[in-house]
Amino acid sequence: LRGVLKEKTVDDLIRLTMLFGSEDVLNQVIEEFSDYPEIPEILESVRRLGRESGADIVSYDFADVAGYNYHTGVTFSVNIPGRYQPILRGGRYDDIGERFGRKRPAVGFTLYLREIIAVMDTKRPYAILAPNRLDDAALQSRIRELRENGDIVIEKLPEDNVASLEESFHLDEELVCINGVWTVAARTSNR
Repeated sequence: LRGVLKEKTVDDLIRLTMLFGSEDVLNQVIEEFSDYPEIPEILESVRRLGRESGADIVSYDFADVAGYNYHTGVTFSVNIPGRYQPILRGGRYDDIGERFGRKRPAVGFTLYLREIIAVMDTKRPYAILAPNRLDDAALQSRIRELRENGDIVIEKLPEDNVASLEESFHLDEELVCINGVWTVAARTSNR
């Protein structure tokens, strides 16, 4: 940015990124950047949004620039105590649909379900891990039989990571082919 913007502007932007915290930080920004006359009005809008959000705790971070850089206004994230990743992130992205003929204001968000599940007090059900081989009639028959008996059978797709599947299920058993017969056995590896 140096060489494109005035030195003072670059220094002020760097200083701004160091400020974060409770609503008090908004007053600090207004005070420290008093030579920018538009800041008080903008931050009063931000203060109002924070108060109207309904959140128990609101913090303001002037260095939060995550995303794909299409936001045109305030961005937000929702965090759960004890987790550093947000469970929800979003923001304002006015006029993004202009290239598609629908120029209008918009707000959107992404909900991170894995973060939510990671903190939920749920019991992971037991399941049997099985290979995904649609062309193996004996395997498919055995999977059907297990499911009809009330067992949960998870067929591992080529792109599946067992550790990821284990976030949702206890996978202590797997289907293995022993002497041509698909048998439920204790899992011995992270295949």
